[in-house]
Amino acid sequence: MTTHIIEPLHDNEPAPLGITALNQPARLEEFVARNLQWLTTKLAEHGAILFRGYEVNDVAAFARFIAATGSRGTPHGFGSTRGLPMMKQIHTPTEDSPHLETPLHNEYADLNTWPRWLAFCCVMPAAAGGEVLIADLHAVSRSLGPALLDRFERAQVQYVRHFQEGGDLSWTSQGVIRSPLTGERLFFNQAHLFYGNGMKVEGATAMHGALDARYLPRHARYGDGTEIPSEVVLRIHQAFQQHAVIFPWQRGDVLWIDNMQAAHGRRPFQGERRLLTALLDPSDD
Repeated sequence: MTTHIIEPLHDNEPAPLGITALNQPARLEEFVARNLQWLTTKLAEHGAILFRGYEVNDVAAFARFIAATGSRGTPHGFGSTRGLPMMKQIHTPTEDSPHLETPLHNEYADLNTWPRWLAFCCVMPAAAGGEVLIADLHAVSRSLGPALLDRFERAQVQYVRHFQEGGDLSWTSQGVIRSPLTGERLFFNQAHLFYGNGMKVEGATAMHGALDARYLPRHARYGDGTEIPSEVVLRIHQAFQQHAVIFPWQRGDVLWIDNMQAAHGRRPFQGERRLLTALLDPSDD
């Protein structure tokens, strides 16, 4: 019988809950299958679970974990980024610009359909950096305050993509959703990722002031067509950073995320690393 340590990684933030197996061999898929109802309750309560000590080190072992959750895969690649397919619904995450931080965000929150759950597996951590960022959306949304949530709920968010070869693409989707746990409003969009082509706020503000938004590869504004003030985008980034929990990957880690309650991101990294990811259970099911 495997012994576990079960506790949040951070004293003041609920996500992620750490579940560490202390004795080997331990098979994660067996632990999940035996305790699935309890685990899904904990996932809803904490927003993310980090499984450690199970040595899930390849695609086959990760696929067995996914099968044990009973989840159905969501197609990769209909958002703005995609990784490489590995096996059925398993892909590698996007590794563009490893020298830059990937800001905290919710997967496909710029669309009207998104995965309810995400799963990541660390096959090989980076030589340096690449730490995980996790933030509880309830805490982030409370920091943003009801007035800003009102604005995003009423107006929603309009996303714009301009292509070098010509042609524009724009669409509008939600600004907030309701928490499946508490029913409160949660900030749920990617305005801060698209704003000014995803540059840091200071650079995006300067670019946006110097160039017509029609020439930005990507941009976001309120759904009613008005521009989102740069100070609002700064507030969004600050709220995510205020509640970020940061931890390094270890070989064999599996991170299970409730995409409607926790945001994720990563720190810059150096050297080769190998992660696997799966997008699970479409929100429109």
